[in-house]
Amino acid sequence: MKFTALLLFMVAIATASPLSLQEIRSLYLRSHKDEASCSELLKKLQNIDPLKEPVAAGYKGCATMMMANYTYNPARKLSAFYEGRDLLENVIQKNSENPELRYLRYTIQTNVPSFIGYNKAIESDKKFLIAQVNNLSDAALKKMIADYLRHSERVTGEEKNKLP
Repeated sequence: MKFTALLLFMVAIATASPLSLQEIRSLYLRSHKDEASCSELLKKLQNIDPLKEPVAAGYKGCATMMMANYTYNPARKLSAFYEGRDLLENVIQKNSENPELRYLRYTIQTNVPSFIGYNKAIESDKKFLIAQVNNLSDAALKKMIADYLRHSERVTGEEKNKLP
């Protein structure tokens, strides 16, 4: 009896569907306003391998940084932010031509206070994204990036005209 229950549990774990990119994106978009979504995203991404799943690792880095919004202890805020920043930057360093990772960094850098000093890649990421967004085959990603850029105060009218 115990063996059967254990076997069923192992089968359930082995066949459990991994978190889809669509689910990750959805949780990410809600995370900046909803602590529960941010916590859920972090929980679901806690065991990912950045080398095998760089995009998921990028989302994990961003969610880690966003948790600083929901922490009241200043030391924990900075610690969470720097931990997430380091993860995102390491993943981007190894995958610098990945538009989704560059989009993630752009969304964070355009929203953190300037005194944090995490804003050096805003202009280069913006230019990269504007140049790449029309070439994306993933329609959901293309829409997500174009929508964000369209609403960004850092994107000029002329640049917005280049968006799909």
